[in-house]
Amino acid sequence: MKVYADLRGLPEDLVITAIESGCDGVILQESRKVPGLIKVLSNEDYKRDFYEVDITPDRQDEVSQKILEGKNVVIMSNPLDVLSLENLVARNNSFYASLINPDEVETAKTIMERGVHGLILRPKDKEELIRAVSAAKKNCERVELKKATISEISFGGYGDRVCVDTISLMVPGQGVLVGNTTAGYFLVNAESVENDYTGKRPFRVNAGAVHGYILQPNNKTQYLSELKIGDSVLVSNHIGKSLESRVGRIKIESRPFILVKAQYEDKEISVYMQNGSQVHLVSPGGTPIPITSLKKGDLVLADIRGVEGRHMGIKYEEKIIEK
Repeated sequence: MKVYADLRGLPEDLVITAIESGCDGVILQESRKVPGLIKVLSNEDYKRDFYEVDITPDRQDEVSQKILEGKNVVIMSNPLDVLSLENLVARNNSFYASLINPDEVETAKTIMERGVHGLILRPKDKEELIRAVSAAKKNCERVELKKATISEISFGGYGDRVCVDTISLMVPGQGVLVGNTTAGYFLVNAESVENDYTGKRPFRVNAGAVHGYILQPNNKTQYLSELKIGDSVLVSNHIGKSLESRVGRIKIESRPFILVKAQYEDKEISVYMQNGSQVHLVSPGGTPIPITSLKKGDLVLADIRGVEGRHMGIKYEEKIIEK
């Protein structure tokens, strides 16, 4: 999610706060150089590049058309006009919402389970800015995790596995979601558990084989083999509370595999995982389960989807068969 802080008429030191909080850009009365890597828009830049709309029911078609034309549309409403945003997001969420109240950030992020593309924050002070950016950048959608029953564990051959080193420290019961197909994604625990062979690396997830799908924020996916430094990944804990992290490094090495299959109701999901004691799935109670001690009948956490059409990682409707 793109986040701009509108600091026109506010104290100069809020620019530093915006940079340190993680804003993508700031809007100032006059363009000037600022420390750090952040986009700076002057008042003239903003008026030229962004199209503000005081949203009303009779203007929704107009707004949708402007979005299709590629305009940076900013929906103006105070308080947030939730019904109008729902109607717009259902059509196309590629627009910005202007927010004065930082408590509305979560609503804008999760509306219609998609959220808006970006936010224009208009804080009144430093505390509001920090709180709003933190809510926008650190909290992600909730993952609906189910209890899947292990149905098969078998030798998976020899191939290339991907370790995803993130910029976040994870705890037991927290990791990323990976699967062989779009039918479902296993919660793969980070290397946050002590073992006899290596020390803890709580920033790392030994995520699976190169072909696997990994879930990203905003219901996107990417092949593990395509991940690179700076890409976003969705980090979830065992109750489905998630956050956005970034890839700091990717390691691909040849290793032996175990093929894990699990069943949830009439749906089967699967994943290839490295055959190693440092690799864990997660039990419904949040306890990491080593791949090497997994057995048929064990319960593990997974995001069950059913087969989904995906194009460039984005979900779309089509007839598709995965097997």
